Amino acid sequence: LWFVSTRSLRTPGQSTVRVVVTSTEGKNERWLEIAGDYHCNQSCRFCFVSTHLPGVDDARIEAAIRAATEGDRKVTLSGGEPTLHPRLSDFIRLAKSRSRHGVLLQTNAIRMGERPGYAAALRDAGLDEVAFSIQGPDALTHDRFCRSEGAFVLLGRAIENARAAGLFLEGDVLLYRSTTALLPRTVAHFFGQGISRFRVWRMAPPEGDAEALAEEPRLDAAGAAIEATLALGL
Repeated sequence: LWFVSTRSLRTPGQSTVRVVVTSTEGKNERWLEIAGDYHCNQSCRFCFVSTHLPGVDDARIEAAIRAATEGDRKVTLSGGEPTLHPRLSDFIRLAKSRSRHGVLLQTNAIRMGERPGYAAALRDAGLDEVAFSIQGPDALTHDRFCRSEGAFVLLGRAIENARAAGLFLEGDVLLYRSTTALLPRTVAHFFGQGISRFRVWRMAPPEGDAEALAEEPRLDAAGAAIEATLALGL
């Protein structure tokens, strides 16, 4: 399990470069997360991304990739949903040509699950790792928070497709108050499917949203769930 803190830097055209530091057992990993397009094919209930923002022109995305790869950091392409961008493969090729740490894609898995050859095509473009958004250990939980019926099934197919393509698999697990206790079960399920590294994200509710505030996880409960997950010894 990797515990995540982020700092966001706004760049022209509403694109975002996030400087992300993860740590576990005293070891740190840094990467630059590039969100060039905020469109998405899901409508997750508590997503913090403003999907109404306009897209960023390709030149600015490419400039962000070049700037990101100047440091000794891994490049992550995110969104919105980055697989919706028609030039995603081009951006992967650019990042791969400039970064010695490889390229990671954060995705909700919909397109990768719907298209069997898509993961292999991204691998051929230079993709090394894929991080799947996970909102629960079963269809009832995951689909409810994604607000997308069938999303859990597509997530499973996407994991199979990515594993078959030889990509390194990661899981971005979003914790809600009602799902915190499910963390050990969630990690165990997806570990069994081939995901070998997990990041746990604590849902941060927007101010004034009573429903979201009610789902904000308690830090003590999150800590207990993480300890219980680590005790699995996976």
